[in-house]
Amino acid sequence: MNLKLYNQEQFLKCGRTQEIVWIEELGELQHEITKSLRGMLSKTHLVEEFADVLICLEQLKIKYNISDDQLQEWIDYKYNRNCKRLEQEEEK
Repeated sequence: MNLKLYNQEQFLKCGRTQEIVWIEELGELQHEITKSLRGMLSKTHLVEEFADVLICLEQLKIKYNISDDQLQEWIDYKYNRNCKRLEQEEEK
C-alpha cells in the first residue's frame, strides 16, 4: 500500500484522548464489517472507517516507534504461517 497518510505526529499531542479515539475507530470499522455480514453494506461508510483505522495505525507506529521493517518481518512471518496452514488443510 502506498497511501499518503500525512504527518500524524501532531495528533499524538492529544495523549490519552487520542488513544481512546484509536479504540473507537477500530470499533467503528468492526461495526461496518458486521453490518456487511447482515447484508447492510455501505461501501462508503466501510471505506471511511477503513481510512480512519489506517490513520490510527500510522499514529500507533509513531507512538510506539515501530518501523516498516519490523512490520514487514511480522507480515512475512504471518503470511508464511498461514500458507503452511492452508497447505495442511488442503492435504486433509
